[in-house]
Amino acid sequence: MLERIATDGYTKNEIKNSFQIFLLTLTGEINSYSFIDHIKYKEKLKNFEPVLWKANDYDKFIEEHYNWSEKVGSLNNAQYNRKYDKEFIELIEQPINEFYPIILSTSKEYNMESFVQNNCVRTYTDKPGSFIISVRKGDKDNKERATIEYQLQNVGKSAIGHEVFEDYLVFNRVQSLGKFNKKLGDEWNEVLEILDERIKSSLENGIFKLPEVEIKYGNKTYMTDLIFADRKEYYFHPNQGTDFFMQKRLVFGNDNLPKRSHTPNLNIVPDDLFF
Repeated sequence: MLERIATDGYTKNEIKNSFQIFLLTLTGEINSYSFIDHIKYKEKLKNFEPVLWKANDYDKFIEEHYNWSEKVGSLNNAQYNRKYDKEFIELIEQPINEFYPIILSTSKEYNMESFVQNNCVRTYTDKPGSFIISVRKGDKDNKERATIEYQLQNVGKSAIGHEVFEDYLVFNRVQSLGKFNKKLGDEWNEVLEILDERIKSSLENGIFKLPEVEIKYGNKTYMTDLIFADRKEYYFHPNQGTDFFMQKRLVFGNDNLPKRSHTPNLNIVPDDLFF
């Protein structure tokens, strides 16, 4: 992996620093998705405002990660509004004891969540496959909350009973973090389990429907659906370099949208997952 980073324009110090942060993902102190996003931010910023990876411990990484997310956010002038089906919203946003799930739909809601949580969820507005739910403790406006990311994935053929589904969809909860991207305490376990069940039920019972998305670029407004298309998935193997394979991913279906920069999906895979 480090050889791959070096060829992409990292200095020797940046390689050392990124490796120190990578080690923290192995111990669970830093979420691996945050590490991956950090790589994406550096790539995205290099043609606008080149940045150096100076963070080499937890506190420095949190500060640098937030600063980079702010810079990336400033490049994103588009405004997004996901139009979810009413029945899906009603199911998901039912209170869970003293916890209140809120589906984030607009760029403003994403930005406010980032402000309260000091995280980079504001940069997720243009990620078609990511669905963000903010769970607030006590009441809907409480600042004590968790930011949850689910990803909708097409896992291909699947059989349930005697039925075979060509396009079998699943929701995976990939991030569930508190303020400053910190781990959640045990009091959140039951809440997350119930939320997972609701999300799963929404697919199994046909309640969830892919939202239309309204996107405003300057004075122009575009409507787009979400569709699955083949995309490359890149994997970093700590001792074996980079590999990729094709996988269906959600993308914006409107071909008339202005072209914007894109970085590939990046994943870190431990060696022991490969035989």
